[in-house]
Amino acid sequence: MPETDALIREAWALLHTSPGRSAELAREARQAALASGHTLESARAQLALGAACLEMGDLGASEEKLQEALPILEESGDLEGVLEANRLLGRLYMSKGRLDDAARHYLRAQDAVRPETPDAIIARLRNELGVLYSSLGAYGEGLEQFQASLALVDGDSKFLPVVLNNLGNVHALQETFTQALDYFERAYAAAKDAGNVRSRVIMLGNLAKSSSRLGDHERAIELVRAALLLSEYLGERAHLPSSLSKLAEVLLASGDTAGAERVSEEALEQLKPGAPFREETLLGVAQVFMKAGRLEQARDLAIEVLEQVSDSPMMSGAHEQLAQIYEEMGQYREALQDLRRHHQLADELKGELFSARSQALLLQQEMELGRRESELLRENNRRLSDAYESLSSLHAELALKNEELERLTIEDPLTGVYNRRHFETVVNGELNRLRRTGTPFCVLMIDIDDFKSINDRHSHSVGDKVLITVSQLLSDNLRTGDSIARMGGEEFAILLPGTELQSAVLVATKIRDAIANHHWARMEPDLRVTISSGVTEGQPTDEFGTVLHRADIQLYLAKGAGKNQVSPGVAEF
Repeated sequence: MPETDALIREAWALLHTSPGRSAELAREARQAALASGHTLESARAQLALGAACLEMGDLGASEEKLQEALPILEESGDLEGVLEANRLLGRLYMSKGRLDDAARHYLRAQDAVRPETPDAIIARLRNELGVLYSSLGAYGEGLEQFQASLALVDGDSKFLPVVLNNLGNVHALQETFTQALDYFERAYAAAKDAGNVRSRVIMLGNLAKSSSRLGDHERAIELVRAALLLSEYLGERAHLPSSLSKLAEVLLASGDTAGAERVSEEALEQLKPGAPFREETLLGVAQVFMKAGRLEQARDLAIEVLEQVSDSPMMSGAHEQLAQIYEEMGQYREALQDLRRHHQLADELKGELFSARSQALLLQQEMELGRRESELLRENNRRLSDAYESLSSLHAELALKNEELERLTIEDPLTGVYNRRHFETVVNGELNRLRRTGTPFCVLMIDIDDFKSINDRHSHSVGDKVLITVSQLLSDNLRTGDSIARMGGEEFAILLPGTELQSAVLVATKIRDAIANHHWARMEPDLRVTISSGVTEGQPTDEFGTVLHRADIQLYLAKGAGKNQVSPGVAEF
């Protein structure tokens, strides 16, 4: 059907510059295909429609269209369509925080790659894989995928800004803001050449954030104002609230709290249901209001986000922000509850990250294997012995990856101490020993005081160094048989086998003093770090959750007593 094919091609051509018009063309193509009984053409039109809905941020509609199109494309043997549908579903599930589902669809997309697959499609797959690896914290692998995508983009002016912008995002995540700024500037220039207004507005915001982090607040403010003017002039008003929120963030970083407050109020007035980055905008405004002392309004905005979202990453961030707001309000019990929920969600995400990362590592191995097999085919199977050696090397690499994955199942990747999941295992072991032999044990819950302020004042890089140093100081002041775990964020837990409450309090006090007296100024001038600790002794009737709950209560009491404190627990609470 020449007319339907032409409509679908035009829909794809307009995907990035005018997704609304792209959706209209895809619907028209689908209606024409259905009217003439062409099932495959209808599925291809549905695929284009799903892509347009995804570009517009309508994740529910996009998932419905793509899942409907995929089995028809598979049954018809349309490998290019299968690849695109799986690639888009991977991107969609990435947006929803469902990393396992994303990794599975990327694997299926890779299975559909053939030697004749166009470079433009492989470039998009590589770009999506870069996003996946970066989300998993594997920034090196992410950069490799983005660079590979960039090499394949060639003259695709519409997709070039996307890849350049993602390269900038990875450098920003690594806090290498000079490199990030360079890629964002190139992305903006490429978007301007392609006539993509929506991308230009987003990239101006990214340029502003990197400029602000480099200390150039004046330029950052100019860039965000340019994004606002561009949005209004060209009728892209949907992005206005997000741009206003970024301006407020920059004003806050520059010390203009009153200005940030005024701009945040304007962002709220402009914010409509379904606006792009709505939840991020609400949390940004809540942060400004918190700094301005408007704590109740900040709390209400964070709660509104929790009522509107279902994806774990956004919920985790909202609970963390709510915990900070409650702490500012002096409501320490509520703050602890939201902080615990934040850590619980973060722990669930870590489990999903591990599972997704294992699939991603497998995908990387399969892609590498496919690349090498293609090279062997092009050389007409020359030097077969080298091929066997190459495959053996791949198996050895995979064995090393498996060892790394086994280690990741029990360790926190940043600090090297146990993760929450493994800590639960060792505590349950001590509970069993207590019930069998009566051997006592104690648990310490430790929280770094005012850790958010450390990140805000000194950077997240310094915050990471503080977490690593604290874990080392904990280890230096414990026995060989004791266990340390990072429970999430700035919270640690310690298991002291064969220890009664009175002795555990002495250990907690020793640790508190060691951390308070450490020479933190050598790491960063004016840096001071203290901890609060809650201590409890295990009971034969306990489960893992009840032990942690009592320790949490004691930690809450230590925080309420002024921080840098140790609060001992009693057998019953």
